Formats: sequence, structure tokens, C-alpha cells
Amino acid sequence: MTRAALSLLFCLVALAACEKDPRYMSPQKYLSRAPWKLAFSQSVTTEGSASDTVDYFAQMDSCQQDIRYFFATNGSYYSEPGNQRCPGQNLNRKDLGRWKYETDTKTLVIDGAGRLLWTVLALNDSSLKIRLIYTLQDSLRQATVTEENHYIHP
Repeated sequence: MTRAALSLLFCLVALAACEKDPRYMSPQKYLSRAPWKLAFSQSVTTEGSASDTVDYFAQMDSCQQDIRYFFATNGSYYSEPGNQRCPGQNLNRKDLGRWKYETDTKTLVIDGAGRLLWTVLALNDSSLKIRLIYTLQDSLRQATVTEENHYIHP
């Protein structure tokens, strides 16, 4: 077999192997295929050797824990009340901004009241786990805050 024929054969085998698995779903499809519900929300603030942990989820009323979050295919990010309603809760959809998923860095970008770059720790058909790390600094101190949220499909 000639070198050209071997190269052609190699390319054909490589192309056949590159066929996508029909069961594969992109992160964007996982995010946008169904609503998400918060299942865990925690913040750890570290200042020097001291740290303080706040469990935001435990502090929420059950009706706030039941809110549904949507990553629409058009890039909008919004929430709607779930089945449990808080007294006086607005039943309308609440626009939270825009979203996009950056595949190369596994980052979920939320542009709303500010621009937040969440690192995606896990994403599959039933779970979304994200982490946000930022620094708080003033003239007297500096602290690092790590927020982590876990979502599930209701």
C-alpha cells in the first residue's frame, strides 16, 4: 500500500471514529431542557486563617426553595414560582438576565445585576453544581468568598 493510500485510510478511520454519540447532549442543551430547582446554596468567607460558612439554602422559606430557574435556549435566564407559594409572592416570571455557557473553560456566565462567572463543577441530566469565587477588599481587610450552588430538576 502506498503512503497516500495509508494516509487516506487513516483519515477515513479517524473520521468514522469522530462520529458523535447520538445520546450526547451539549452542556447548553442540559441547561435549557428543563427547569432547575435550588437544592443547596452555601458561602464560605475566608479571611486569613479564619473562615465563616453560611448555609443560604437552610435560611430560605420552603416557597423560596421551590422557585424554578430557567436557562432558555434564546439566552434569557429567569425564574418562576414553584408549587409552594409565599404569602404575597408575585406569580409572574422574573427576568434575571442573560446566560451563556463557555465550553472551553466550563464557565456559566450570568449577565444580570452584574456579570458572574460560575465554574461548572458538574452538569448532567439531573444535576447542576456551580461555584463562584471572588475577593472582598477594603483598606482594612481582604477576604475570599466561595459560593457554591447545586440545582436539580424538580
